[in-house]
Amino acid sequence: MGFDERLKADAEGVFLKEHAEDVVYAPFGGQAKVIKAVIERDRLDSSAQDQSRMLHRQFAIQIQNDPVKGVIAVNKGNDLVSFPVIQGESNVDWRVIEVLHKDAGMWRLMVQR
Repeated sequence: MGFDERLKADAEGVFLKEHAEDVVYAPFGGQAKVIKAVIERDRLDSSAQDQSRMLHRQFAIQIQNDPVKGVIAVNKGNDLVSFPVIQGESNVDWRVIEVLHKDAGMWRLMVQR
């Protein structure tokens, strides 16, 4: 198994299986679907380089780079993701504003409401 295949397998079989929750991902102009995401609900560190960001209204999320169980393309500024601010509460819409990282297995996205 090559490196890219290993990343894909680990994304689904380990990382998302252990830490993810359901979110609704709505690509701009496409059909919304329920996928798994790891939501980083910790606030950004205001003492670090991210101090100019709006700390209460942004989270990072990690989703699978897959056409069925995730997404294979991101439209910054237009794609929406719905999930609760606090786990167990009602969903809120978040707009994808930045791609923080992408590899063969996962996307790490900055979302803002």
